[in-house]
Amino acid sequence: MGCASSATDSSASLSARDSVPFRIPKSGSLTHLSELSVSLCLALSREERRLVTESWNILKKNSQAVGKRVFLRIFEIRPQIKNLFDFRDEWGDALLKHPQFIAHAQRFMTVIGEVVSSLSTNAGLPTVATPRLHALGQSHTRHKGFTPDYFNVFYKSMCLIWSQELNERYRDATRHAWETLMEYVIEQMRDGYNSGTPCHTPVHN
Repeated sequence: MGCASSATDSSASLSARDSVPFRIPKSGSLTHLSELSVSLCLALSREERRLVTESWNILKKNSQAVGKRVFLRIFEIRPQIKNLFDFRDEWGDALLKHPQFIAHAQRFMTVIGEVVSSLSTNAGLPTVATPRLHALGQSHTRHKGFTPDYFNVFYKSMCLIWSQELNERYRDATRHAWETLMEYVIEQMRDGYNSGTPCHTPVHN
């Protein structure tokens, strides 16, 4: 699906593109995680990885604000998601300054940063970012009222905010590369959620 969307698009249902093509059997195993990572590596060219890294360097300069905007858009698209948080009754400046809201937004951006960094490290996705995403998705099983469909809202919100933040830089190859990476992120979180068991690789919060 395209990410450059209008306000009307933000409330529309996600397209078939949101069914990420990286799901492979043997869910929960490190072999499974490695196979998924290889699939992503094959899907992203060296040039696309460069575009992702360069555009991320722009986004991370104001990472906390960008993370906040992602969550504000999530709450706009699906207001009931806000009810899952302790800051459910906070609005406006009170919400933006709430310690848990700030921490959640920053944590989200930190995870995305780990994913981007892992594209160019020797360790790569299987041992760095993928287990982290899997465990993060699994942790959402502890939140009463959370449903796997909410992961799609995260994807939609990321696309919209990335488009707004990067403007002209978010076109064609860059957009496609980020969509592929975002789909991978969300699918790994969904996979962890559905597995119901933590990844065996240690995760540091």
